[in-house]
Amino acid sequence: MITATLTSPAIHSTYDLSLAAFLRIRGHVLHHTERSPQGRVPFVFEAHPKLAQDVSSFYTETMLVPSLRFAESLRSLKGMLRS
Repeated sequence: MITATLTSPAIHSTYDLSLAAFLRIRGHVLHHTERSPQGRVPFVFEAHPKLAQDVSSFYTETMLVPSLRFAESLRSLKGMLRS
């Protein structure tokens, strides 16, 4: 989901931990996370022209990333969720 307002940059948010880890590896900036009252945590990224292409590549499995970097990105994001 990509949203924008006059006072904030366009953003992309996802609840998908694997996608968030992938986007970080691809160099996208994690803008923030915020726990909802239901306990869910969206990962909010700054929108970038190649972001939509990277999201598509993730879901169509057409982009490869180094497995150790992906595992480290997952661990890092999980640590953020626990804090």
